[in-house]
Amino acid sequence: MEFSEKLELRNSCIDTMADFAAECEEITSVLVLGDDSTESLTVNLAVVVDEAENVRRVYGRIHYFVSNELGLESKKTLRREDNFVLIEYTLESGVIMTVLVCTCAELFDAPWWRCVFDNTGDAAAAMKAETRVEEDILSDEPQPEMEPEPEPEPEPEPEPVFEVVPDPEEPPAPVEEPEEEEEEEPDEDEAYWNFVSNSIRTAKHAIASGAYIRATEIINTLRKMLIELICVRNGINENFEHAIDFVDCEEKDLLIKTYPNGTDKTSLISALAVETELFDKLA
Repeated sequence: MEFSEKLELRNSCIDTMADFAAECEEITSVLVLGDDSTESLTVNLAVVVDEAENVRRVYGRIHYFVSNELGLESKKTLRREDNFVLIEYTLESGVIMTVLVCTCAELFDAPWWRCVFDNTGDAAAAMKAETRVEEDILSDEPQPEMEPEPEPEPEPEPEPVFEVVPDPEEPPAPVEEPEEEEEEEPDEDEAYWNFVSNSIRTAKHAIASGAYIRATEIINTLRKMLIELICVRNGINENFEHAIDFVDCEEKDLLIKTYPNGTDKTSLISALAVETELFDKLA
């Protein structure tokens, strides 16, 4: 694959994640960590959220979005704590996207970084200004990777100290190891309905502001989700776009009304209202 093709795939992935972040009110910033001009299909992102309690909720939304919009091939959770999650996604395009979901306090310095979405400016202020890379100075040719810092010389091992330990009068009682608590997986069902709710709200704002093309795109995405949901509720788990024509149910009849007659305000409001009613029925 040519370098320009790799760069285009990476930038498309970054731009898509930035657009997603702009629609998620809990996300304050998205940073790209690492030089965008390296000859690699690896993308390192830091998604900064407003509160630590929102880390897992945002992670669930990111996972749903990546699975449905970017073509997820595999996923690996590298680390998970209460205040941050680190995940590696391998996409069908070949891009390997590592995403750190954290608060501003958990950010760490990187050799290169740049903001692709920033609502507050706090994330940029937390990073070193001298390592910031602006998008307009990125090279069209592969750049050399930074040389790794030399490893410190190992310290000499201390001489062993021999200490006489008296035998205990009674054998110590065995110490029971505490059982490891199983980490709770994010509630995918909750993430699904949060995504639906936020998408409906975003569509309403788009219609109110006259962004009819954007509103149409959101309505189309919601309709696709409704098709899958109706099929699954009727025992169909594949080929949703084809199978929906053969489903016989009340929701299918309502689904037809979600196709707007045009891109005018009245048609879009009507279609979105039917989709909202359908999601309420299927919730």
